[in-house]
Amino acid sequence: MIYIIFYLDKYGICLVSTTTFVLIFYWIIILRYNFLPMKILTTLLYSMFITSYTVVFLKSPGIAGREYYKDTFKFENEKDKINYQKCSKCNIIIPKSFKVVHCKKCGICVIKQDHHCPWTGKCIGKNNLRPFVLFGCSLFGYIVSLLASFITCIVYVTSEKKK
Repeated sequence: MIYIIFYLDKYGICLVSTTTFVLIFYWIIILRYNFLPMKILTTLLYSMFITSYTVVFLKSPGIAGREYYKDTFKFENEKDKINYQKCSKCNIIIPKSFKVVHCKKCGICVIKQDHHCPWTGKCIGKNNLRPFVLFGCSLFGYIVSLLASFITCIVYVTSEKKK
């Protein structure tokens, strides 16, 4: 985990460190109260978030490989050239059916690129889209469970003080 953090940009480091700090703070506060289901749910969602984040970070987005470089690529026949497109920056020839987009930030051509994510510091494409969706959903669930836990804790503490 530490190895991965060194290769993240400032947004990724901020996201991972903030969520980890909040989980530790959460455990310290909620430890005083017996909210075991909320503790388990929040910790499980945090684990899913960190795991999916790591998978997205480590997995290739679907880069158009060496077989498409202009120097080594062979057309089957001359009519076939209309089914291909050329990236002027990467100097590769790619089938139009691949729906390839050149990312200016990464400097690569990504197959079925969705977007360039600043939180992971890389493109989201064909190969890492599903883990990215899981990453987003688990992060959202983690935040919602934290808010629900803190609201429940506040309601519990204020109702105890009234007694």
